[in-house]
Amino acid sequence: MTAAILARGIAVLVLAAAAGSLLVVRSGGELTLEETAGWSLGAGTLLLACLYALLLSIHASPGPRKLGFLLALLAGISVMRRAPGRRTGAPYSGLALALAGAAAAGIAVYALQACAEPLWSTDFLAIWGLKGKTIHSTGGVPGRLFRDPALAWSHPEYPLFVPLLMAAFSAATGGWNDEALGLLFVLGQIAAVLVVAGYCRRRGGPRAGALAAVLVAFWYPLYRAFETGLAEIPFALSLVLLATAAADESPARSALAALLCVATKQEGTAFALLVAGTLAPRRGASRSSRRAALAIAAVTALHGGALLFARGALHDRDFTFAALAPSRAGELVGRLGRVARALVTTGTPAELFALACLAGIFLLTRRTREDFLLIALAAQVGIYLGACALSAYDPAWQLRSAFFRIAATLGPALAVVVGCRLAREATIPARAAAP
Repeated sequence: MTAAILARGIAVLVLAAAAGSLLVVRSGGELTLEETAGWSLGAGTLLLACLYALLLSIHASPGPRKLGFLLALLAGISVMRRAPGRRTGAPYSGLALALAGAAAAGIAVYALQACAEPLWSTDFLAIWGLKGKTIHSTGGVPGRLFRDPALAWSHPEYPLFVPLLMAAFSAATGGWNDEALGLLFVLGQIAAVLVVAGYCRRRGGPRAGALAAVLVAFWYPLYRAFETGLAEIPFALSLVLLATAAADESPARSALAALLCVATKQEGTAFALLVAGTLAPRRGASRSSRRAALAIAAVTALHGGALLFARGALHDRDFTFAALAPSRAGELVGRLGRVARALVTTGTPAELFALACLAGIFLLTRRTREDFLLIALAAQVGIYLGACALSAYDPAWQLRSAFFRIAATLGPALAVVVGCRLAREATIPARAAAP
């Protein structure tokens, strides 16, 4: 990747973030500077993909000038508008500053991996990159992506946000470039780190925010070269946005995060409904909490209906639901047993140690208002394991090939809960904690 391409790519992302700040709504509490920046980055990617799709729909041939003008126009409107309220909180200093520097180093390590070579992961070549390059090259979303039997292996049933984002970024920067596309995934990590750090700083002080940032920045199961080009990193960002918006009981930001969540991956629908289902029935749930849950459910339903209307019902050939029939209960039990055995035998000592440390944290720390997210996160893991048991191929193979990679996307959202729990302890004073 040349310096000129790198500069254009960064300029497009900065402009998109400035435009995306229009969608960052001050509701459910004031945001820190880090949260505002992270939310703007996430909203900017959604805005870039939407503008590209809009230009495609009116046959306007999206290119650097048109997309640049529209982003600059929205960014200018954002600048002229009154800035949303921000909670400054205590500044980073001492240990917190050192931890923030360590988080920045973690981001730099991943950035080198993401942009050092063309994207090469199998799923990028066969699914996400294939669709993105097809959309970019044809100047539209051809129906063959959904109905051509020769492309059945490319998962026609997957949502299209990530391919549209790749195509939009390529159009805005002047051409398809695999190395430059890595910037999108670095942005996904940066935004997740910023939102988690800012939220935990607002809830528990700068040390809590910086520690949570380190946990996310060095989450190697997700932020590594193999994941670059796949939907997992953008999906992890959407999970963080939805988790923090739901914890803040913000209907507007919950709706925005839910849209990103369901438009990025199929399993985003399950997580959005789980969050909505755990948010509303909480003891002492407020009116804003119920409104946030309703907003999440409404966006999820509207997105699903729009996909069904646009492309019809599509079946995921990786899974079969025949094993759920009452007459095949014995087979289902056997499948679950194979998944459980594979789960135990596949785990490495490092992974088992990490799970033990995580269990220790939850046993030794006190509850926080974010704990309701643990229900949704645990249920999501259960859904992943159940999906492996319903594999159309071999349940154990499905677990080894996909479960750990997909489950890794929950790590940054889990760091929100961990950071807030640690913030309540004496080692990390809970300064400026929100009520």
